[in-house]
Amino acid sequence: MEICKQDLNFNFLICSERSGSNLISQMIGSNTEVLSPPVAHFYRLLIPLRDMPLDDLKKIALKVFSSKLSKWCADDFTAQLTQIEDINSLQQIIEFFYMKEKSIVQKNISSFFIKEVRTYKFFPFLKNMYKNSKYVWLHRDPRDMALSWKKSGMHRGDVYRAANVWHQDQSGTWELFNSNKKDIYRVSYENLTLCPEVEIMKVFTFLGLKSGSISEYHYSQQAIDSSCWKNLNKPVMKNSQKFLTGLSKEEIFYIEELNKDLLVRLGYERVTDKEQFDFQEIELKLKNESRHEKEEHLKLTERERAKQYKWYEMYQSLPGIKF
Repeated sequence: MEICKQDLNFNFLICSERSGSNLISQMIGSNTEVLSPPVAHFYRLLIPLRDMPLDDLKKIALKVFSSKLSKWCADDFTAQLTQIEDINSLQQIIEFFYMKEKSIVQKNISSFFIKEVRTYKFFPFLKNMYKNSKYVWLHRDPRDMALSWKKSGMHRGDVYRAANVWHQDQSGTWELFNSNKKDIYRVSYENLTLCPEVEIMKVFTFLGLKSGSISEYHYSQQAIDSSCWKNLNKPVMKNSQKFLTGLSKEEIFYIEELNKDLLVRLGYERVTDKEQFDFQEIELKLKNESRHEKEEHLKLTERERAKQYKWYEMYQSLPGIKF
């Protein structure tokens, strides 16, 4: 096994789903010093299991890897993990996959950039693993995030669920940010898509990377192998305030009232009056209307649905508390 070199940094994304996480990961991965494989959720799913026997952790890690929604170059070269004896920790188990990907891609890098969700929940464990790690916090207008979630065939639920996920994620990350500002860089999805060159160069500087143009970067097929990432092969463009025509006034009101403090902190302006509706009535209505089975899900290809079911079965089979 190629042991992870001490001079290789592991940096992480902090982000909600449907908020541009795949976009920024690929933009950062376009830097010649960085490898940013599509999300696999190793840290989120395996850190809660860290006290299990190593042999069991290896088997679960392989199951997580084989069930992921994305494609890696190393997809066919990881079964040997269970036969490697010099892996002595959960950290080494996870790094095995990234180092295997690096060896196949053959990219001379100084760091990995890793997308995760709910990163704030296991941040202390990451900092213990990687003392010098840096974190990029990407947030998106919750109303546009909720609209994207509502239209997604890969995500259960509608505005009610999306708004509450955003609230939980950004509340937790705001607290984390205020106590770890030197290690966390905050960028909005709106600024990233409005001025991509300017914003990504700021991120490169924060991560200690050399500057480089992203005007001609392209996304690998492995990153756009699902409808989740179908927009990654399109030019970066302004993509905000679609909620004004895509959501009802009641939906917008609910999101704004639920997240009224966070909207102010993160620089998003309300468009509804706080007295316009009764919050509890709207919340109950949207909760009851939230769909588990969505028409959008049926529009996915049979292959995409099969991959989603496989991932869900794997996730449900994991023991213990999940982040």
